[in-house]
Amino acid sequence: MKKIILSSLILGLIIATAGVVVAGKVETKIKNGEIAGQCTTIQDGTLFASDGSEITIGFDDWGYNYQGRLFNGLYCDSYRDAEWCQEYKDVKLSMKWNDAWLSNKDCDGDDTLDRHYGYDSYIGSGAWLTNHQSGEYESEIYNWDVSGDWVLDFASGIDNREFRDLVQDAEGNVVGEFWYFSGTWLYGGTLEGTVTGDSLHLDYDRAPILYKGVFDGTIGDNEITAGTFSDSHGNNLLWTATGASVKVYETCDWNYFIKIIAAPADAYTKDGTWYSADDVEIGPIIWGEFAIIQKVENDKCAGLNGMQYVSPAGAGLGQYKEKVTFIHYADGRHEQIGGSKLTKKAKPVRDDGCYSFISKDMGWWTQPAYTISVDLEGEYSVSQDQFEKAVEASISEWNSPILGDTSFIGFGAQTVDSDQATGIVNDEVNTISFGDYDRDGVIAVCSVWGYYGGPPAKRQITEFDVMLDTDYAWGVGDEEKMDLQNILTHELGHAVGLGDLYTTECDTQTMYGFSTEGDIEKRTLESGDIAGLNILY
Repeated sequence: MKKIILSSLILGLIIATAGVVVAGKVETKIKNGEIAGQCTTIQDGTLFASDGSEITIGFDDWGYNYQGRLFNGLYCDSYRDAEWCQEYKDVKLSMKWNDAWLSNKDCDGDDTLDRHYGYDSYIGSGAWLTNHQSGEYESEIYNWDVSGDWVLDFASGIDNREFRDLVQDAEGNVVGEFWYFSGTWLYGGTLEGTVTGDSLHLDYDRAPILYKGVFDGTIGDNEITAGTFSDSHGNNLLWTATGASVKVYETCDWNYFIKIIAAPADAYTKDGTWYSADDVEIGPIIWGEFAIIQKVENDKCAGLNGMQYVSPAGAGLGQYKEKVTFIHYADGRHEQIGGSKLTKKAKPVRDDGCYSFISKDMGWWTQPAYTISVDLEGEYSVSQDQFEKAVEASISEWNSPILGDTSFIGFGAQTVDSDQATGIVNDEVNTISFGDYDRDGVIAVCSVWGYYGGPPAKRQITEFDVMLDTDYAWGVGDEEKMDLQNILTHELGHAVGLGDLYTTECDTQTMYGFSTEGDIEKRTLESGDIAGLNILY
């Protein structure tokens, strides 16, 4: 089967739709650190693939494992065995992707598996895919098989010459004998040579008499033409031959592997290639919003062996910015969009283990300055002065010297600028603001941008935005309102690289992910918060 190199692989096929979810009482159920009720998961049994089949855990009949973000099967199965695809039916295909490419749940309520978590498109989302194909095909370049007997006809008129018992192996090596009659005597010797395409070359050796010769010819359909023979006596003769020749097409094994990433938000295109903002080549454009950052291809028949392309900007899947967003709801639900599951390192001695990280070994390399962007004028039940003081107090907790032995150098300078964009905006400004998130029941949101993958030495946080939702009345120490400092201290914990906690033994920690009106317990850091920061930095 002829190979296919995918230049337009499925963006629309790895799709799932959610069935109708009946509204009802919200119950907070904690499992593996995730509170049920907000996201429709595969385990709910209400998500369906594009062919109408229910998505279940593990691999389906087509080769998709939506839960594991994997495909392993045949190329045409990735297209549900489409009619146009039958020519490539024997091509094997494996794919792996991250949450930004295609999530395994629906958290945004649009009844489909989430894509590019929170971005309008894949640009800047950190989405990536690996694509590995393999197969075999018959090469258009063939060898002749000349095994058997051949009768030679020399142009000089001599006859009774034969190639006898030629045997050709799969590599084109040939052995046999050359015989001729002279009167009543039969003379012979050994032949050894090669067939390459339509060319025959045989070395003749007649022992014990010191006589050698070389046969060369062009193989055709049951004939050899343009034959030449030269020997150790200085003879040069022309000849042809008749016999049985068979075309043997070479079977070519091939494999093809590429890494694909969504272009960073600040990238640009030129002449079919993506470039970074500092003009470094990222890779060739594929599917518009994506770039190839690595290509490996092996095909001996085509002369391809090994690495064919490596991005000058680097071929690591995790070295392009990604965003992780934490959303907290008043009814106890929470949501993490993007990134992997929250991670822990080995628990140190004298530590209760109440900490988690957005990503292992990932923190700030520089001191993050921040901007307060809002002009409250008495809105949301708090004044601008109260808001600024609450921010400063929360920042001070994370900058406090009681943290002990940590390399976290603390938050940097504060700027107040009401013209700075509010909300969650990837603009390289760390912003703390009020805003109206596009979901009901949200208390606060924190998005953290950075390089989450690749070797630990390259992981870093590069930007954060914290937004308090304007749907709530805010206060300072008011039992009937959300406490500014309490919520801000928690959200700034995400900004330094810590994740949420949802086990009951950790409910006194700042990074415990649930809060209510009047709660001020999370204003100050506790043992797990401090331990987590010390370990991370």
